[in-house]
Amino acid sequence: YAYRMRVGAYAPQSITMEADSEEEEEEDAGINGLDDFDFGADPLEDYGPNDLGPGGEDPDGKYRWERRGLEVVVIAPIPGDIRARDVTADFKPQRVSVAIQGETLFAGEPGCTLEFEECWFEIDEDRSGERCLFVHLQKKGSTSKWPPTLLKDQKA
Repeated sequence: YAYRMRVGAYAPQSITMEADSEEEEEEDAGINGLDDFDFGADPLEDYGPNDLGPGGEDPDGKYRWERRGLEVVVIAPIPGDIRARDVTADFKPQRVSVAIQGETLFAGEPGCTLEFEECWFEIDEDRSGERCLFVHLQKKGSTSKWPPTLLKDQKA
């Protein structure tokens, strides 16, 4: 019997080797080779540090949020008289809540598990010069991707 073997394959001495014709090799390359294989995009292309871009807006217009790689930043316009002492923030791995003067800005289970000790807020101006509260939510793990909503119980 003649057995077909690929180059580099081990064959016992008792087996007779038969070389492929050039035509058969070209056919096989299309089937078994990697020439026609579509590797597509990197499966982690939009994850971790590459999770960038707009996130969304609160349905009530209280805030917007952006994807900034390993963190999500919530941006809420605030009046000029609001100070850091007027903001209450509670960060936990599976729960977040932020309130301004006792009024809840957002609360619930975040889209990703948080590195809660690295979460923080600041008051500053946004790109247009408007005074805003910036809440920085640090994602736990370098390969996570934030879902389409800020909180898991919100609808996209």
